[in-house]
Amino acid sequence: MAQLFRLFLLKELHDWTHETALLTYLTHSPELCERLSIETVPDQSTLWRSWHERFTTELRETIEAAARMILIKA
Repeated sequence: MAQLFRLFLLKELHDWTHETALLTYLTHSPELCERLSIETVPDQSTLWRSWHERFTTELRETIEAAARMILIKA
């Protein structure tokens, strides 16, 4: 779950609207995956299901708010 949190935070930081962009970025960035402790990049259906079905509304809002705060501070 922590890994998915980090992945979706990355998605929000880049303002990507779909999991496809996140998946493409991760696939082409093995050094980033290593820094994020991601051994295996989840497939697109896993990412979609996690965001839309497994994550609560409150958790999604928390990730979105965290991304906004990081961008403001940066």
